Amino acid sequence: MKLVFDIGNTCTKVALFDGARMVDCSSIDRELMPANAVEAYVATLHRHYTVDSAIASVVGAMPDWETILPKGMEIRLFDARTALPFKVDYKTPHTLGADRLAAVLGARNRYPGEALAVIDAGTCITLDYLDREDTYRGGVIMPGIGMHLKAMNSFTARLPLLCFDYTEAPVMGQSTEECMLSGAVTSTLLALDGYINHLKDQSQVRVILTGGDGLWIKEHLKNACEYQSNLLMEGLASV
Repeated sequence: MKLVFDIGNTCTKVALFDGARMVDCSSIDRELMPANAVEAYVATLHRHYTVDSAIASVVGAMPDWETILPKGMEIRLFDARTALPFKVDYKTPHTLGADRLAAVLGARNRYPGEALAVIDAGTCITLDYLDREDTYRGGVIMPGIGMHLKAMNSFTARLPLLCFDYTEAPVMGQSTEECMLSGAVTSTLLALDGYINHLKDQSQVRVILTGGDGLWIKEHLKNACEYQSNLLMEGLASV
């Protein structure tokens, strides 16, 4: 069985796969959970299952693998140098986030031969495009909704710090808080719909969302799309 790690900017997601089947999974918020939460979860899995390999996508801080993994086990780090079933057409592949490629791989495994727009809505929101010829053509990185709200508070003297609680945001706010929420939420939805429309002008494209804010965004976009919560992990597990 294979351990799969997604080390993000805020959360660490750990899953155990038996081939393509996910056996167990946990998402650990590093700010809210104990410092040894990842180690404890992996140790529990190791007690109940035979784990023989591990792979990770790391975009956050590199963890101490010796304290996390079973003794003697090595970790494979997934990145643009990993052998992939599609071509990467990108000017700076060494800077291309492993999480972005892994999510595209997971989508491509589900829908081979289709043009895909993969949106990962986390701390940042990324949109990545794979064409019908199995060529990764690049994408977009933009602030996530929470980052929008934090930035408005951090770079101004009087705007409050708001948290996105997945409630409806009015297009035209009637209080400072409503105006801030509209600026963060509505601009995000309009931008994503605009990018999707741009891709659809070129080719029929399937839109797939993943990430912590992905399900809410899916329900509020004008374009039809689907949500797959474990897309990135599935991509990693297939390598």
